[in-house]
Amino acid sequence: MEWNDSRLTGWLEAIPNVSEGRNKRHIALFGKVMAEVDGVHLLHTDANADAHRTVYTLVGPADAVRKALVALYVSVSENLCMETHRGEHPRQGLVDVCPLVPLGSTPLSVAIEAGKKLAFELGFLLGQSGWFYEYNATQPHRKSLASLRKGEYEALPRKALLPEWAPDFGNFDKSSTLGMTVIGARPLLVAYNIALSGLNVVQAQRIAKKVRASNGGLPGLRSIGWWMEGYGCAQVSCNIVDIQQTTAKQAFDAVAFEAQQAGGSVIGSELIGLMPLSSLRDFPNVESAVAYLQLTKIHSFDPKERILEWSLDRLASVLPAEE
Repeated sequence: MEWNDSRLTGWLEAIPNVSEGRNKRHIALFGKVMAEVDGVHLLHTDANADAHRTVYTLVGPADAVRKALVALYVSVSENLCMETHRGEHPRQGLVDVCPLVPLGSTPLSVAIEAGKKLAFELGFLLGQSGWFYEYNATQPHRKSLASLRKGEYEALPRKALLPEWAPDFGNFDKSSTLGMTVIGARPLLVAYNIALSGLNVVQAQRIAKKVRASNGGLPGLRSIGWWMEGYGCAQVSCNIVDIQQTTAKQAFDAVAFEAQQAGGSVIGSELIGLMPLSSLRDFPNVESAVAYLQLTKIHSFDPKERILEWSLDRLASVLPAEE
């Protein structure tokens, strides 16, 4: 099923990123409270202990998805506290970021409005505060997640004193425990990490700097370098935010070239969450893509669960028949 299938009109994909990647009970609980909302389908849960982060992927009608996200924020606020959080992934809140992606022929305005309603409910129920980003951004300097998250959680006391960082919803009163969340409608993107051999974290950071769009690298590519203790290697962590211009293969090849120049090599890659099939358009079939990108070297990789369109096929029985 195509992600823009007309039967999905009125549906959203939500990809909340939670600052918990180690406690299996909490990770399961947060997925459960969302999946229990009528009409919501939890497609995937991607947890990593080193990043100390879990990425959930859920889909459903816009109102149902919003209700599921409210349930998530409530459960997270009852079980976690930002004051004790430490992980490799940049973060500033318990639910660090909550993207909303329109599916089918759903107008972008539906995702934007869902983000506004979600923020209002979170402020009323929890005193949760934060900023809007991407298509919900209220100011140009708030469009980018990286800009909003600069300095991470530790910078929030300083930001609370700066007028230019006044929250779009709520205030900083509970930021010490809940942190700040970022909510907004955005297009599909691909979150994709590439593992390196023979290189340290500083070299990985140099490679990330070279390949990212802001330094003249691949268009629509944002990347950072980090060390993943659980894997025993450095990685270049990539967000391909413009999937029309840059593919997974182009990101892989760019990192592989720079790694070789630095005296190292690529030893595998991993997808975070799901990806649209179009991101593998450089290959004749998915099997050759999985082999070339070494997607089974770090974790098992089942295309039926990790390709967005194929994962959506599981929902065919709950959707109207094709006309």
